Amino acid sequence: MKSVRIIGIFLAVGQSSRMGTHKLSLPIRDRTIGSLSLYAAVTSELDHIFAIIREDDTLDWIDWVLRMKALKNRWTIVRCCEAEKGQSFSLKVGLSRAKGGESRWGGRSP
Repeated sequence: MKSVRIIGIFLAVGQSSRMGTHKLSLPIRDRTIGSLSLYAAVTSELDHIFAIIREDDTLDWIDWVLRMKALKNRWTIVRCCEAEKGQSFSLKVGLSRAKGGESRWGGRSP
């Protein structure tokens, strides 16, 4: 039995200002970059993933596969209201949720 829980923090809060379009929504075959990346994390050996997103993120980049019952309990959406202040603010939000442990995993999983 595993005694240490390993939590992943998936930072999805970038502004994509240099790219000119939302990077997470860019297509690769029939999926998006963001969805493929999050899927890789969710299906890894990590115990839980906190996906940190901007407040105004529509989540349209998240594929239906990640919303299926078998996977949706392995990750949680966390909106960061200070994402525009930089990556460290988003990381702090993720670390705060990760420190809260399993009892705080009741966040929103689409």
